[in-house]
Amino acid sequence: MKTYHLKKVKDGKGWEVTPAKAKDQICWGATKATCLRQFRTMLNDIQPPISLRIHNAKGKFAEERTYPRSADPKKSKG
Repeated sequence: MKTYHLKKVKDGKGWEVTPAKAKDQICWGATKATCLRQFRTMLNDIQPPISLRIHNAKGKFAEERTYPRSADPKKSKG
């Protein structure tokens, strides 16, 4: 499963999605929500399954989402 990270840009001006173990930005947004919407739009161009690890503004891991949802390895809600 390919893993991506949604996190605040180091200069603090916006949010970005980058592949795990790479620094190449694949999308950017002024807000976390904008960046997430852009990433979801790009999902058609990325081979599933995909794991998106979402970080908070301080850089700590907050949430993980799997696309498509049916590929989620956990059998629990959320």
